[in-house]
Parts: sequence; C-alpha cells; structure tokens
Amino acid sequence: SAQTVRHKQLQSLVEFLQEQTNDHISDSGQFCRRWPLLLCGTLNFNGRKGLMDGGHSAEYRAVLQLFKERLGEVRDLLYDVTGCHPVTYADTRLTGQGEVPVERVLTNASVYNSTSLKRQCLDYMLFFPYVSPLDGENGHEPVVPATCQIQKFSVDRSKDVGAPVTQLSDHYGLEGSLAIIESPAYLSAQRPEQRSRGTDVLGQRPADGYGNTDTSPLAAEALQREDGLAEESMAELPVVEAEAKPLPTDSREPADTAADVVKLDVDCDASPADLADLALG
Repeated sequence: SAQTVRHKQLQSLVEFLQEQTNDHISDSGQFCRRWPLLLCGTLNFNGRKGLMDGGHSAEYRAVLQLFKERLGEVRDLLYDVTGCHPVTYADTRLTGQGEVPVERVLTNASVYNSTSLKRQCLDYMLFFPYVSPLDGENGHEPVVPATCQIQKFSVDRSKDVGAPVTQLSDHYGLEGSLAIIESPAYLSAQRPEQRSRGTDVLGQRPADGYGNTDTSPLAAEALQREDGLAEESMAELPVVEAEAKPLPTDSREPADTAADVVKLDVDCDASPADLADLALG
C-alpha cells in the first residue's frame, strides 16, 4: 500500500539522519545524536484525523513513534502552537454555494472530489532537541523553538493584475523561529564535523572530511608534493614594502603633500580626460 511505501521511505530517512548526526558516544558505549536537529518539509503523510478533525491520525502516531525510537524526543512545532494539524494541502472554504477549493490552478481538480486527498496536513517542522552528553542529565538546551505558523503565500491579484495563480504553491508554507540560548557549557563544547554526503547511508564512512577514501602512501606523498608546490609559488611572489604615513592629528590641518589628499573642484561637464589630468597634475 501507499502507506507501507511511505513508512519504508521514512525509515531510510531516519537511517540517513542517524548516519549524519550520531557523532557522540554515550556512557553506555552507543553512538547517539547530541546536537539539535530540525526536520522540515513535505513528508506526505496526513497528520489530520479527518476532513474537519485536526487531531492525530493513526499514521501520524506511527511516524512519530518511529522518530522517537530512532532519533529521540521530537516536537511538532506547528501542532504545539496551534493545538491541531492545520490544512496545508488542498484546502477548501465554505461559501453560499457550499464547499469550494481555495486553490484551483496548481492542484489537480480531482483531488477535491476525494475525501481522502483534500484538506490534508502534509507539511511539518519537527524539532529534535539537544541531548545531554551525560546519561540521565538534563542539560541546558542551546536551541529552543519560539514560533511556528502557516504561511499561505497568497497572490494579491489586485496588485498583481493578470497573475495566473492565487498562491505560489499548491502547499501552504510553514514559518518558524528558533531562539539560540548561549551558555558557557554550549560555547565551550566541541562542534560536530561536517560529514561527506557522497557515501551510502550504511556504507563505510570516508577516511577524511572531504570524501577521499584513498589513504595510501602514494596519495599522501601526492598531497605533500602539492603543498610544497603551493609554498614555492607563494615564495616567488614579489614583496612590496611601503612605509605608512600617519594622518594629520587635526582634521582641519592640511596634508604635507598633494599626494596625500587630492581635492578636485570641477563642474559636472568635465570629461574623464579632464579629470585624469587634474588628478595627475
């Protein structure tokens, strides 16, 4: 089923996130994530329980449970602020003629004829907070969610006359803000290194930080030779020495020579050649 496919895709996503963020060894000897993680985007599972019910769907609960088991504590920023799962795709509104689509250009018209496809919440900002390096210790959180809201990106046709769309996307956007709280412990902590994205999630990690797995003596000798050539080329550059002359202590005091300050009093009709003669003279 489509839900089974989505769940497998999310499992692959979790494996990738674990590979990229598990940079700390806990007291129990397990690799784990320490730094905050923010997962944003269209995840394509509907968080809404029904067309007019913004509570948790069964699939949403299953996905959140997967995230908690594999990545730790997770906070749905939009749900935490609104108390429900707002519609982010195929929204509708009620008029005197009944329920009508909010957006008709970018969204397939057949979507609005299906009770399982319209009025879905498919877009999320999921926050995984900082994890203390010490097991069982409630450490200071350096990043704290502040706000989150729907951003519809509507097009004002009274200003954009003739615009072919009423909003910039068939999905609503999400807008959020995070507060950075600096503490001595956070500022002194060692930051994780950026890992190469060129290897498979389950494959061997690169030997260095640039995706280079060749650590043979020949490769090392080649790198040293390149560094030596770079140093020689820098040594051949001419060295220009210049004596810095202090500026006058009084801004009203005239400079010693015309080379220090050049003042041009010309009219706006002067040609570039005239300006060059004045500056050189």
